[in-house]
Amino acid sequence: MGQEQAREDGDERSSASSLRPTAAPDHKTPVRPQPHTGRGSKRQSVAETIARFSPRSVPPSAWARIEAPARQWVSHAALTDTREAVVVMSVVSQLLVWADGHGEPLEPEVLLHPETIDRFLAEGCGHLKVGTRATYRTHLRRIGRALIGPELFPPKTIPIPAQEPLAPYRPEEIAAQLAWVHGLPSAHMAANAEILLALGVGAGLDATEMARVRGSEISRDPDGVVVEVTARHRRIVPVLASWEELIFRRARQVGERYCFRPERTAVIRHQTSNFIARCAKAAGAPPALSLQRLRTTWLVTQLVAGTPPNELARLSGIQAVQLAKYFDLLPDADPTSLRAQVRDAEQP
Repeated sequence: MGQEQAREDGDERSSASSLRPTAAPDHKTPVRPQPHTGRGSKRQSVAETIARFSPRSVPPSAWARIEAPARQWVSHAALTDTREAVVVMSVVSQLLVWADGHGEPLEPEVLLHPETIDRFLAEGCGHLKVGTRATYRTHLRRIGRALIGPELFPPKTIPIPAQEPLAPYRPEEIAAQLAWVHGLPSAHMAANAEILLALGVGAGLDATEMARVRGSEISRDPDGVVVEVTARHRRIVPVLASWEELIFRRARQVGERYCFRPERTAVIRHQTSNFIARCAKAAGAPPALSLQRLRTTWLVTQLVAGTPPNELARLSGIQAVQLAKYFDLLPDADPTSLRAQVRDAEQP
């Protein structure tokens, strides 16, 4: 009996020590927690597993903000297996860390909506294998059904394919989009659609950043125009020369207000896509206008121009490894020029 009690005491001390979170990189990037839940005790229940879960790779400050919703959400899922509870807690924690880093409200109606789940998988889990992302989605949709109802979650889902980037726009397609913008029925619509087009293809901003940038965050110096991105991934982005005048003119017009729809007092999800939909209803569908393709066009333009990938990743607010998916969109090099370039690579 004494030996048995000593072993149990030792297990408890070991579990308590392992549950302390350790320091980790910037919590804005989704991480893969490696939780310890005291599995040494066979009598531990699912509720105890959820209560004792503590990820090792989430900074304590971030865990303090997301701990309560993580435990509450998973507790509502009616899990019956402790190992599954650990996995689901890990996945939900990653979603909450990602949302916390992006300034999203930590509310189930927002984060467990199918659109947000898919956005998290695309933006926050692009480095994971397709099968892993599919498993994540299964767990998150299960939690979503439990908390916000089954209506948004049909029983069968479309498999997550390997992500292929949208093709960049050709110059004539950009010209067609500008013509559509200038033909919108009101000056208000035209000015707001025009700045979305310019910020996408001229500065590589994504939809969320387009909605948040203010005129005061755009400046000009002898080297050109730059956009200071203060939302999400903070950075300063030089604007393509052909789009400088348009973007800077808009910045001077709106001042401290938002560049896109400056009459707004707050940024709400889907403002850019909803606006494009209203424009299409008023003037007919735009010629294949996709804000993501505008950003892709800017990225591919920079790669073709020879912008170093590590710097381009920083300027675009993504991880360098994510640029690899755009390589197939690059034009083939002239064999003779390529050979000479490779041969002379070590020349000063």
